[in-house]
Amino acid sequence: MLIRELTPYGKDLKCQLVKMGMTQVELAEKVGTSKQYLGKIIFGERSGTMYLGHINQELLSSSSQYAARENTLTPYGQEVKCRLIELNMTQVELAKKVGTSKQYLGKILHGKRSGATYIDSINKAIGLGK
Repeated sequence: MLIRELTPYGKDLKCQLVKMGMTQVELAEKVGTSKQYLGKIIFGERSGTMYLGHINQELLSSSSQYAARENTLTPYGQEVKCRLIELNMTQVELAKKVGTSKQYLGKILHGKRSGATYIDSINKAIGLGK
């Protein structure tokens, strides 16, 4: 199976989206492209030069709008997700590594569960210094 890797720009963009609580689909709609084309920009398969200015502008202008969502990640959840992006690791892979379900890991990252028994394992698995 071919594993695609994010470009440095793609990693930064995805991390910004995580912190804002915005999805790639929402960003693609805002800048007038498809989620597939935005994915190709993020993975370096297309330069996307005609969209980069729109993308950056949208990230600046929408940051407060998406931060107020109900189902947002906690600051710890944001940190974990950004680290996963850096490592090119999925949330499912992390859940398996620490011995929990992807659903329970999601609840930890969204603050619905404390996850006290898993925090140290999560931090160790992805190299966070908490």
